[in-house]
Order: sequence, then C-alpha cells, then structure tokens
Amino acid sequence: MTEQMTGRKGPAGTERPGGAATGPSAPSPRDLAARSPHHQAARADQPRPAEAPLSAPQQAAPPQAAPPQAAPPQAVPPQAAPPQRTRPAMRPQVTRDTAFFWAGTAVGELRIQRCRRCGALRHPPGPMCPACGGASDGGYVVAAGTGEVFSYVVHHHPPVPGKQLPMVVALVQLPEGVRMVGEMPGIAPDQVRIGLPVRAAFVRIDDDLTLPAWQYWPGGTNPKAARDPAAKAAEGTLPDRVIDVTPTFVIASALATRDFTDVHHDRDRAVERGARDIFVNILATTGLVQRYVCDWAGPDAVVRAISIRLGVPCHAGDMLTLTGQVTASDGAKRVVSVTGRCGLGDHVTGTVRIEVPR
Repeated sequence: MTEQMTGRKGPAGTERPGGAATGPSAPSPRDLAARSPHHQAARADQPRPAEAPLSAPQQAAPPQAAPPQAAPPQAVPPQAAPPQRTRPAMRPQVTRDTAFFWAGTAVGELRIQRCRRCGALRHPPGPMCPACGGASDGGYVVAAGTGEVFSYVVHHHPPVPGKQLPMVVALVQLPEGVRMVGEMPGIAPDQVRIGLPVRAAFVRIDDDLTLPAWQYWPGGTNPKAARDPAAKAAEGTLPDRVIDVTPTFVIASALATRDFTDVHHDRDRAVERGARDIFVNILATTGLVQRYVCDWAGPDAVVRAISIRLGVPCHAGDMLTLTGQVTASDGAKRVVSVTGRCGLGDHVTGTVRIEVPR
C-alpha cells in the first residue's frame, strides 16, 4: 500500500510538492551559509561597493574638524588703579646772576636787576650792565608788580611738563621800563589783548620753586592812556610816577621832614624791630602824594585837603609806583584818588582835593 505524503504548511509559507516549504520561516541553504560567522568574516574583508552620491539639495557638508579650544582665562585678582603721576614742572636754571630774582619770587617780590654804578635797570638779569659796562654786583629793586600786556602767544603744542594746554604766555611792559615774560593762568585766550592791565602773581610749585605769573587787573591803568599822556589828562587818569626808593632817599626824606626815628635811618635798629630794612616815613609819603597830584594839575593848583591811609611799609631798595584817577569834578574843583604800590602791596591809598583856577 502506497502511503500518500502530504506537504506541511508553514506559518506563512506555501505548499510545494515533496513537502518543502518556502518563506521567511524556511531559510534557504544560501541564507544559512551567509549567516555563518566564517562567511561574515570573509565578507568584511571585501571592499564595499560605493554608495551613490546624494542629490545637491540633500548632500551633506563634509564634517569639519572642531577648532582647538583655548584655555579659559585665569581670574585676575582686582587691583587698585595706579596713581596718576603728575609730570614734573620745567625748572629754570638758577645762576649767580639770577639767584636774587628767584629768591624774590619765593617771598612774593618781583625783583629787577639794578646797576649800582649807573642805576640802570635790566631784565632778564645778566653778568654785565648794558649801559655802563660794569660787572653785575647783585643790586636790584623791587618792582611795583603792575604792567600791561605788550605782546602774547597762545601755546597749543608741543606739551609742556606740568602745564595744561592751551596756555597764554604774555610779554608784560612794566612801568619801571623793562619787560618780563610770564604765564597768564586762569584766563581764556580770547580774553587777552594788547594793552590789557595786569598785575604780578606768584605760583608756588614746591618748596624750592615759585614762578612769577600775570593776572588781569581791572584796577590797572587804561592801555590807551598809558601810551598817550594827552589821553590820560582827557580821561582824568594821571600818568604813573615810579620812584626808586634808595637808602639815600629814605634817609634824606626823613631828615627833610624832621623825623629822626631810628627805623628810618638805622638798618640794624629797623631789623631789630621786625622790619626788613629802613623804610619811608609817613610825612615823606604825604609829601610824595601831594607832589604827584600837583605836578599833574600844574603850578596854579591849590591843595584843599589830603587824606591818606598807610598800608605795607616801603623799604629801601624797593620801587614805589603812584597812580591816580579823578573821581569827582565840579567846576574848578577836583577830587583825585591816589594809590602808591610797592613790592609788598599797597603802601598808601588816599584822596587829594584840589582847586584849579580857570
């Protein structure tokens, strides 16, 4: 009896004659060989076929190497800001001929070299008198410390140690007849003009240096009148009078006014009493004020009254500058205000009442 063989169905297969089933559940001998470890190792050694490149919109950019990362900054402990260093000021060259000038600025005096042989004044100081040819002997006078701008420059560049630019440097005409250069601190360049009245100031740099400077002085003489005596008379401003206060002048004026006090003729006694030197007495000062006004008003003027007030002493070796201004006028009557200034400041202020016959 022949036995009928029937094929078995796999879970997802199909029947074939002889009962052989095909499908995922029945791998072929080739698939089994491909799954063997030996076959996989052999295939791994063979080169893989190149893959087709992607289209332009889908092609990926080639990977770039990451840039090396810098080391993170190290924390710096906070430090105080370095102190601001002030640039040192320019220092003048002090010589045997100029030492007296810088000694004067240290005590607030504007000293002018004076030849003891001929009395000529000069600035800047030098080793020889240009008038008589005599050698410098250390003589000097103390200027009144007033003047007017003769010329000036506004300095913008180059930088100057210890100075803030722009700065004004003025050449000042002194009533003593010399000219002196100095800075004008604290004034705008557009406010400076030729003829501007100024007075001396002293800028202390340190213990060893004090520089002279100039500042605007509203009470100074009118620039136009200073150059034109006729204009002075028309404007009621008297011309300046500069007096060289020598030791002989101090002693002679004291004797002429019968003032025999020792501080007016004995230097040692004057120093013992606290003065720097012998100084002008009050009677001589009164006479100087009267003479100053009368020389301006003319010989026919009659003095009706003089009122003065003394200020700082005027010592021997100083310069006394008298200035005057008509403050009131009524017909033939005039009231003149007078100021006498020396190196230490105002020596005398006062008024003179005069009458000028027509």
